[in-house]
Amino acid sequence: MRVRVSAVFEQDNEILCMKYIYGGKEVFAIPGGGVDKDIPLHEAIMMEWKTELGVKLEIGDIIMIGEAPASKRHPQTLHIVFAATEIHGKPKVRPDSTHSLDVVWLPVDKLKQTPLYPDIGKQLYEYFEGGQQRSLEFIRNCMERGYWVKVSLAGGDSWSASGIGRKKDICKSRRKIMRKIISFCTVIVMIAIMSVASAVDQPLVVGGQLPDIQLAVPKDSAEKGYLGFWGFGSFKIPKSSQGWSLLRFSACIVLTARGKRPI
Repeated sequence: MRVRVSAVFEQDNEILCMKYIYGGKEVFAIPGGGVDKDIPLHEAIMMEWKTELGVKLEIGDIIMIGEAPASKRHPQTLHIVFAATEIHGKPKVRPDSTHSLDVVWLPVDKLKQTPLYPDIGKQLYEYFEGGQQRSLEFIRNCMERGYWVKVSLAGGDSWSASGIGRKKDICKSRRKIMRKIISFCTVIVMIAIMSVASAVDQPLVVGGQLPDIQLAVPKDSAEKGYLGFWGFGSFKIPKSSQGWSLLRFSACIVLTARGKRPI
């Protein structure tokens, strides 16, 4: 669906319009235009008025919303009409930015029979002459706290607001949780290694270097980051990981508990 925004500026019981000639007939349009992707509505209106009429616009609330069904030549369009509370500058058509011929001030009492785009002349007449100028509040950011998303945490699922300022916090929380899981798994692995080491009378070999302690291990294994013990092969742990530091520290504890002094 296409979205078009426009603004109605009333002054001395007249509204500002732009004149066009279509099919040899005069047609008048409320200044505005289509909204491009990711452009705020207020910004889109102000841009249209600035580029086509050369004026700065102050925008009020929404006064009307209408839908134009799709046709062979035009897509389905949602028209959002705002009230213009004030303009700064003298409105004048800019031929390089619009096909409009001129700026016209239409009397409110002639709106019902005037060909207007969008076709809301009757509704505008009732709005200004009916004595009940109702409007809808326009919320410029109705997701100020972000989008509510379901976040899976260790203690269960919870709902959290994830906007621009919240996405980084959620990522940090997930990284923190992953670090805790890695630490917990490392402790479990080391407990298993200590249990096997106490039952096997073979020296435990750990690759790496602790502060003030050089463990007995082939140089190439230490450089590649291998950990293993006799009879059970070996597996690789990246030196950059948190688990590598814990394993080196735990290995020293295992050797000390078994009465063996690291070389």
